[in-house]
Amino acid sequence: FTRWIGTQPYNVSNAAHARAICRQPRSGGRESGWASANHDGKTVSDIENTATEATTERTVVVTTSWDDGHCLDEKLAEVLADHGFAATFYIAPQSAEIPPQRRLGAAAMRELDGRFEIGSHTLSHPHLTRLAAGDVAREISLGKEVVEQAVGHAVTSFCYPYGAYRAEHVELVRAAGFVVARTTQRFCTQAPANALRMGTSTHAARYK
Repeated sequence: FTRWIGTQPYNVSNAAHARAICRQPRSGGRESGWASANHDGKTVSDIENTATEATTERTVVVTTSWDDGHCLDEKLAEVLADHGFAATFYIAPQSAEIPPQRRLGAAAMRELDGRFEIGSHTLSHPHLTRLAAGDVAREISLGKEVVEQAVGHAVTSFCYPYGAYRAEHVELVRAAGFVVARTTQRFCTQAPANALRMGTSTHAARYK
């Protein structure tokens, strides 16, 4: 999650896959409960707004984001909702890493969207740095289009698959209409100079 103290951020962002918390609901539940009890839970997109708000009060904003669009995100959403905690779910609707029967469908995306922020994670979750420029643009735009068709409104938050991207990809993300994009850069404790390169303080991922 991302914690903001005053106008300066102290990030402890968790970009773990849903399966991590579903397999350890007790630990995950305590963590979410502590955060929601003591901090102001926000979505990733809220962070950009918070960074521009002038305030003399010490406030803490906590966000969590969850990647890929596995069907277990529905179970994770129940855990988060039980603790009144905000989150952003980044969905790659045709992820090559998730069997089709285990991906979130349009109905599940709409259900999540009713309680949490939904972001785009490309169409098929490729390493963008391994693709030609035209293919990168298609992955970014088509992923956004499919998710928007499912939830019925504009999606403005993006997450780079594997945290892999080049400078030109940031401009493609901007051109597609995104205003916030999350990376997997660790140990970030300052407000992002570029909202399309938002870092984290820490994250967890399942590796094969």
